[in-house]
Amino acid sequence: MRVQPTVSVSPVLRVIRNPQFAKLWLSQFVSQTGDWLDRVACLVLIGRLGSSSAVFGVGVLFGLELALRLLPSALFSPLAGPIADRVPRRFLMVAADLSRAVIVLCFLLVREPSHLSWLYVLIGLQMAVGIFFDAARSAALPDTVRTDELHDAYALSAVTWSITLCVGALAGGWIVEGVGIGGAFVVDAASYV
Repeated sequence: MRVQPTVSVSPVLRVIRNPQFAKLWLSQFVSQTGDWLDRVACLVLIGRLGSSSAVFGVGVLFGLELALRLLPSALFSPLAGPIADRVPRRFLMVAADLSRAVIVLCFLLVREPSHLSWLYVLIGLQMAVGIFFDAARSAALPDTVRTDELHDAYALSAVTWSITLCVGALAGGWIVEGVGIGGAFVVDAASYV
């Protein structure tokens, strides 16, 4: 009798082979890559328009942009979790990403230093809506993988944030250089769709 050698498959590969999880993870990857891509475009836009601002220096304007990307998480996370438990998660994720696509396209209207306040409002809205996508995605994980794979699915989702930060920021720089700030916003809106 011949014994077949067992081939060990990495937990990450096992989770990715699950089609439901793969779709959910890919949506996270594309969506978060777009978030970082448009951040580079926003910073370039703020640098260009803010350099003529007499009220604040560019450093303060950059700091305000970062604060508006982080503040919605603290404000809306307590609300997003319960909503993700009560509203169909797929609907919530699709609605959040379509809303973010529209919000990011509105970034194209920011063309003068006097419009910077609108850019900050739009950034805050984009991040606030994103909290609902993330809550629904996290809540959907237990429905897409087996219980014994749940830890690996959460770990891969957490690592994905770091990967998308690198990929999105680098892609954002290339896209801004290649097609301009407006082109980067259009690419980001397309990533949400």
